[in-house]
Amino acid sequence: MDFRKMIKEYAEAPISRHLILDLLSEYQRPNDKISELIKSKALISVRRGLYIVGPKTDLPTPEPFLIANHLRGP
Repeated sequence: MDFRKMIKEYAEAPISRHLILDLLSEYQRPNDKISELIKSKALISVRRGLYIVGPKTDLPTPEPFLIANHLRGP
């Protein structure tokens, strides 16, 4: 399945590693697939376990303030 189609509904907010692992559950090695997606610029790692969609997906990226809220918390 195409990663862009799977991630489309979650693209407007930072995405957790658990969600991506759930979406990639059909792969035998989902962690290797995540590494491949980061190298191909389909995902951008914001911090460990938190990602946003990359420029290769042509999907809207989250607002900077929303990313900051996920990074800093309340």
